Amino acid sequence: MKRKSTNSHYAVAVKARMNTTTSRNNRLHLLGLPAELRNQIYRYLLLPPGPGRVQIDGSRSHQPGLLRVCRMIHREGISIYYTDNAFTLVVQDFNVLPVQPFYELKRKYSNTDEGMTIYVSGQANWDNLLEWCKAIHGKGMVGAGDSIGDERLGLDAVMNTVFNMLEVEWVIVEKVLIGMRKLLAARDKRWAD
Repeated sequence: MKRKSTNSHYAVAVKARMNTTTSRNNRLHLLGLPAELRNQIYRYLLLPPGPGRVQIDGSRSHQPGLLRVCRMIHREGISIYYTDNAFTLVVQDFNVLPVQPFYELKRKYSNTDEGMTIYVSGQANWDNLLEWCKAIHGKGMVGAGDSIGDERLGLDAVMNTVFNMLEVEWVIVEKVLIGMRKLLAARDKRWAD
């Protein structure tokens, strides 16, 4: 008889647990929705309203918290974030290194440079400009062709030179750019320093 009461107590506990599990499974979860509806939700949460732009300056993580919730949401939402957004990369003192990781992720997930504008601010810095040109030459980093701001200072010619010499060894490209620095300095004294 003692055994029978233990079994009936166990049966009640199992039944209660099954009811709890069933009610939990009946809840609506984001990942339980159809893919088309999830994509609409991702667009609503990952894209700014109207013609807004996402500003990237390299000082903090640029990915929204939603993309860090779980691997599945990351996998589904990451290409929407990088492909459907418009971004402004803020390059301070011509130092492109802080925004380079973002740029590489953008290229990985959207396969395009479209939707990116570079805003150059700060001081003219020749060493940083050379590093930027080296990143363009070696890694395909975006140039300042679509840049805005008052720091363009004849960058079109420098960037076009790098793009036109992608097949040439960097050592030679660097020598050409050093020769171009004199032209930049003649146009704007800030490059002379």
